[in-house]
Amino acid sequence: MFRKFSVLIGLCAAIAGGYVVFSSADTDSPAIAAAQTANTDWPQFQHDAQNSGYQPNMDIPTNKHRSTGGYGNPTWQYTFSEKSQSQPVVVGGIVAVGTVTGKVYAFRLSDGNINWTADAGNSVPGTLAITDNKVIAATFDGKVIAFNITNGAVVWTSAQAKGPFSGSPKVANGLIYLGSEDGVFHAIRVSDGTTAWTFTVGSGTDSGSEPTPIYTTAAVLGNKVFFGAENMQVYALDAGTGNLLWKRKVYGQSFNHNSLVTSSQNGGVVIARTQPIYNFHAQLSSDDDFIKNATGKTWQGNPLGNFAEWVVEQKAISQRLASNPHRRSSWELDVNTGNDKFSQPLPIIYTYAHGDVPDSPIVDDVNNRAWVFGRSIYARFDSGSTVRQYADPLKINLSFNPNVYTNSSLGEAALGFNYFPCAGTRDCQIEYEEFHKVGDEASTLSAARNALLVSTWVAYGGLDLSTGASFSIRYYGSDDTTEALPRGEATAVIANGFVITRDTVGIKAYKVN
Repeated sequence: MFRKFSVLIGLCAAIAGGYVVFSSADTDSPAIAAAQTANTDWPQFQHDAQNSGYQPNMDIPTNKHRSTGGYGNPTWQYTFSEKSQSQPVVVGGIVAVGTVTGKVYAFRLSDGNINWTADAGNSVPGTLAITDNKVIAATFDGKVIAFNITNGAVVWTSAQAKGPFSGSPKVANGLIYLGSEDGVFHAIRVSDGTTAWTFTVGSGTDSGSEPTPIYTTAAVLGNKVFFGAENMQVYALDAGTGNLLWKRKVYGQSFNHNSLVTSSQNGGVVIARTQPIYNFHAQLSSDDDFIKNATGKTWQGNPLGNFAEWVVEQKAISQRLASNPHRRSSWELDVNTGNDKFSQPLPIIYTYAHGDVPDSPIVDDVNNRAWVFGRSIYARFDSGSTVRQYADPLKINLSFNPNVYTNSSLGEAALGFNYFPCAGTRDCQIEYEEFHKVGDEASTLSAARNALLVSTWVAYGGLDLSTGASFSIRYYGSDDTTEALPRGEATAVIANGFVITRDTVGIKAYKVN
């Protein structure tokens, strides 16, 4: 089953401030704790400056199912007359969204009434950011515009870029960070729109690199900001000065319009996803044959495996990626050096629709957790036509210890990934309409404190992080004129008592507490 579409991942936006990290055990039932923000706002793309995609201060219902209507009718919804490719962002009682025609909307969260609209003058391809009572928009004609959050009046306009902005503004440290397609990375002051510093890819301060566009949305961790350029280098800059700290060559065709993700776990990790060089169906088939041969099993019968079998498979995958980096699509780098974080790559085999850059991971630094889509013979979720054999949601380990491949006493906690528990039957079978993922179809991820949310072309749904049980937000069936995942970043946003989704028609807001 194939739905051919490409996903322009317009990314990012961020809130000043950092994480409060606890050295707690890796548990799927976290206690309420100080977290990545002190409230339940969602002020920028994927929630914060690190692009974690994680809402640390809200639980959502996980007992809703397709058979009983999922989350039911939305509390409110809005149908756009133009296309939007971005996530909604939420601060307090305001929901803000930009569109490809340049229109910026500010909705009232409680009932969806429009507080104001404004014209950015050109397409807003990425997600907005809200900070310091300003709504920040980056436009395709190279401007950054700050609108007053109360009435939409223009506070300032920065027109420094000579090329388009196709990513999303990332906010931290009182600065707005974003790269432009002319290869310049910008740091702009939130207060007045003036330029704090710029860094140009392939310039004299970037000796040996070719000038190239920047499509990615940046990620920030502490005093460092990270981005990928289309010369396939990951860059780390001093967030205050723009000085180059390190750069690292990776493999692949493109970063495209994806975002980097940073985590403070294990001393600091930056994760970049890339589009491999091989034809994606050929790569999927080759990797599928590889893991069947490595394990001596097939996906039929839904084998769940045991620790010894998991080690065999994961070791084979890590070694395959290490010996042929062109097959690698996940790059886990040390934030301080740019070197590989682990002596062997995390065993994440490529999966993604239309051969593009795969999904970014979701990171919870409060409880030392992370999740991603990967592939395994021992995948849990399979209804015969949905998840397997191409993809499975996995709990990845950012304290991965490859020594587990030769020292079994290190146990499951050292593996590169672990599985969700089975809910109900041993075969972990779930409803097609609640959780649907095939490896050659697009998806995006986000998470609340108790649930992983999955957005695909057929449904918005998710998995309870404690039980592994699936639940439904909305299923797009034959009675719908839309599909859940439009061109662009369609991650479900969890904020201030609501789950807010965006589909090909508009946005839908579900009040959940």
